[in-house]
Parts: sequence; structure tokens; C-alpha cells
Amino acid sequence: MAYGFPDLGHGVTVAWHHQGDHTTADDVRRTVDAAEIDEIRDLLRRFMPDANGSWIKSAVCLYTNTPDLDFLIDRHPTHPQVLIASPCSGHGFKFAPAIGDILADLAIDGRTAFDLTPFRIDRFR
Repeated sequence: MAYGFPDLGHGVTVAWHHQGDHTTADDVRRTVDAAEIDEIRDLLRRFMPDANGSWIKSAVCLYTNTPDLDFLIDRHPTHPQVLIASPCSGHGFKFAPAIGDILADLAIDGRTAFDLTPFRIDRFR
């Protein structure tokens, strides 16, 4: 899946989400190869031809993913006073306000109005 951000003074940002290599912080490939740039250019030609201008720069993003690519929001299984929140998988920043509200609800009230079933830690058992 591709995503992008508009030109906010530094050029349009376009990238692949949940694509790429499985790696570690020590072994991550820090270069973007020409084939990856060509794929993005093809996408721009098809859907946003006016954005397919000068290539400014490329970068590799490194982030964690859970096995199912979704968040963890739960209490620790043996220490219920500990909340676990892992809004990872590269898209968590978009949900930061909602996750903050959920964690505040859980910490202060012990419950939240949100259904956290999809985010429970025991889904990996």
C-alpha cells in the first residue's frame, strides 16, 4: 500500500507502507535502490502526474511491526497494574490522540469505552 503527504514546502512525500525487508536495527539496509524509486515514479505517473517532478531525496524508514501488523493495547498478563501500549506498525502516529485517550481511561478509570479485543496481547498465543 502506498501513502503520501502533500508538499508542505519540502516536496511531495510518497512511499510504500508495509513493504520492504524484515531486518534488525543493526542490519537494516539504509539505501533505496533504483527499482524502488521506479515503482514510486510509476505510481505517480498513474495517479498524480503533476507530482512526478524532480526527485529530491530518498530515505529508509525503520519501524517495528507486530506479527499481525496491528497495535498492542492491554494490561500486562501477570501484572495488571502495568499497561502495555505499542502503537507500532508504522501507522500508530495517526492514532496517537485516540490511544492517549484510551490509556488515560484505563489508567484513571480502569476501563475504556473502546473495544480493545483486536489489540489484546493474548491474540498471539
